[in-house]
Order: sequence, then C-alpha cells, then structure tokens
Amino acid sequence: MKQAGIGVPLPRLTRDGRGYATVSVPELMETRHVGIVEWFEGVTLSSIMAQAPDMQTLALHFNQLGRIAAGIHNQAVGWQIPEGFQRHAFDADGFMGDAPFWGPFWILPELKAAEREHILSARRAIDRALSDYGKMAGTYSLIHADLHPDNLLVNGDQLHVIDFDDSGFGWHQYEIAVALDAYRKPPHFEVARDALIAGYRSERALSEAAIELLPMFLLIRSLALLGWLHERPEHNKGDRVRNLIQSACRQADALGM
Repeated sequence: MKQAGIGVPLPRLTRDGRGYATVSVPELMETRHVGIVEWFEGVTLSSIMAQAPDMQTLALHFNQLGRIAAGIHNQAVGWQIPEGFQRHAFDADGFMGDAPFWGPFWILPELKAAEREHILSARRAIDRALSDYGKMAGTYSLIHADLHPDNLLVNGDQLHVIDFDDSGFGWHQYEIAVALDAYRKPPHFEVARDALIAGYRSERALSEAAIELLPMFLLIRSLALLGWLHERPEHNKGDRVRNLIQSACRQADALGM
C-alpha cells in the first residue's frame, strides 16, 4: 500500500523477520499473534470535522479521501493475490446471508414487528440485487472496508489511513458508503459526496451506473451497523439503535424495498 503512494503506518518485523510474534497468555489459556506498526502522528479526521469546519474544508478533505479510496482500489485490482491468501468477503452472503460478517441485524430486540418485516424485505431485495450485480474486477476487490473518519489521520495537508483489520473483499461502492456514512445530513452529505467522487474519479474510473447504486450501499452500511451494535451492546448508547432502525426503514422506503 505504501508503494502505491498511500500514507499508511509501516509494520515492524520481529528480530527473525516475521510479521507477527506468537505469545502465550497463561491467564486466559490462549495464544495470541502480536504485531506492531510504527507510530503515526496526526489528528483523526472525525476530530477536525467535529469542530464544525466550513464547507470548503469539508470538500478539501473528502476530495483527498476519494483519491485515497481510488488508490486503494487501484492497488488491489492490480495486485497479484498470493497463493493461499484468504480474507473474509463483504459479498451478498457476507452482508445478507444467514451469518453476515457484522451480525444478524434482523434479530435486534429493539425492532418492532413492522420494522422487522420491513428490514427482512429489504434484506431479500438487497441480496437479489447484489447477486445479480456480480463481482466484476472494476467494482469488486480487496477494500479497506472501514474507511470512516476515525480511521483517517490528518497531518498537515495530508490524510493517512490506519486500522486495516476489517479489510476484506467487497464492492468499491461500500467503501465509499462507509466514508460518507457519518455525514448524511444536508448540506454536508452533498458536499462530501460530490468532493469524494470527484477525487476518486481523478485517480480511477467510476461510472454513473456504479454511483447510482450508492444509496443501496448506504442502506447496507446502516444494516451492517445494526448487526455490529447488536453484538456490541456496550456501544449502544442512548437512542443510537432506535434512530438507526428508523433511518434504515426510511432508506428502504426510498429505494422501494
């Protein structure tokens, strides 16, 4: 990734040249694989955005974020996958299957009966749409999969990417949806979306047909977050899940699902 011109922390190898050291944790009766990366100076993009920057600053950062996302996808599409390499897949089954990667979002106890049926209907529609869409090399490859502003460090006028542990195979539009998810309210959404797409297109082709699917991938992101929160109740504070359920249902309505 560094060779592709993307700012990422570099891993430190063990003394015998390996990427990870295997250590025993007796108190847990477990073995862990431990790796470290170099320290990276910077402030998270989310911290900067929380200071209510003007639209010009928002557009500047999201244009750069779009170029970074395109760089990640360019590198992934051109990368020769090593024999035996495996990562999870954010595909139709990984998102909408019986055991989705981020958890079964349709079993949340907070769902009312009508909401559950609505969510299940959207799940079926999305599963069909993703299966029909297919995994073309131009829109599906290894992605970061967690490219939200908490995983982007600003150092001067440069953005750097951290936290690749969720990286897997998935659609490029999902990468974009994750980046935009926290900025859905107007006018921030329109500014961030347009700047990100412009930055992306300056480094990699992105068709209008691909962009038209972005609302569906934003809904997928909402559903994935519901599954994530269901399995991590410590992060479910206040009305977060209730608001996300209502948002997901509105998005499904807008898509006719």
